[in-house]
Amino acid sequence: MTAATFYDVQAEEAVIGACLVSSSAAALVTRQLVPGDFGSPNLAAAFAAVTALHRSGAGIDPATVAD
Repeated sequence: MTAATFYDVQAEEAVIGACLVSSSAAALVTRQLVPGDFGSPNLAAAFAAVTALHRSGAGIDPATVAD
């Protein structure tokens, strides 16, 4: 059994949502989590985008994460 076997999509969505509305949340979360921590492949990809945007200093919003 892997860590991704049990996951909460709503919790993962909440993490992504927090990053979209708060740069300080993004700073904290990107130090604690990696995309592989997400059970949902789509949310893992979104978090990878959040992480890349945060590290580059770019703005994080729905449009930039979707790109």
